[in-house]
Amino acid sequence: MYNEREIVLSSYLIKSSASNTPANFVTNFTRPIILDSNHEYVVGLNRIITMSFTWFNVNPGYNNQKIKYSSDGGSTWKELTFPAGVDNYFNMNAFLKTETVIKSDDDKDEYPITLEFQTSTFRVLIKLKTGYQLDLTGSNFHELIDFGKVILKDADNYGLRLPNLSQDTGPVQTPRHSCAGPNLIKCNFRATLERRLVQTAYLRRT
Repeated sequence: MYNEREIVLSSYLIKSSASNTPANFVTNFTRPIILDSNHEYVVGLNRIITMSFTWFNVNPGYNNQKIKYSSDGGSTWKELTFPAGVDNYFNMNAFLKTETVIKSDDDKDEYPITLEFQTSTFRVLIKLKTGYQLDLTGSNFHELIDFGKVILKDADNYGLRLPNLSQDTGPVQTPRHSCAGPNLIKCNFRATLERRLVQTAYLRRT
C-alpha cells in the first residue's frame, strides 16, 4: 500500500533568502513533514511548470555591472555600467560596441572592443584595438566570462576556462531530490535562464 503527498518546490517563493539561488535552494515547510522511521520514503518528480521570473545574471547584488576601458594605453579611463538584466554574449557584445564605437563619416564605423564566445574552445574572446585596454578588476564582471581580475591589453584575449555566464541560473538539467533528515526535503536543480521553475513532487511511503 502506498501513501502519497504532493509538495510544491518553487525557486520563486524563496528568492528573498540571500542563501538561495535558482540553482540551489532550500524549502522549509510551515508544517514539517514527520517521517516514520519504520517506513521507507522516496521523493519523485511529478511535473515541472515554467514561467517568467526575475533572477538576473547581471545585477547589483552580484556586483558585476562595472568595467573600465582606456583608449590611450591606460592614461585615462572611462567606466561602463552594464544594465541589470538577463544578458548573453550577444547582448554584452552589442553593449560594448555601442558604448565604444568610433564613428566614421563614410558609415564604416569601427568597434575597438568586441566580446564573443568561441565554440571551438568554449572560452570567451575579447578583441582590443591597438592602444585599448579593458579593466576587469573593479567588479565581479570577470566571473561571467572567466577572465580573472585583470587588465586586458593584448589584441586577442581568451578566458581561462568555460565561463559561468548564467551565474547558476542556467539550462535545465534532470532535477535531483534528496531527503535530509525527517523534517526537511532539499531540492537542487538548475533553472532556465530567464525562467523560474515550480516543481510539483510527491512523497511516497512504502
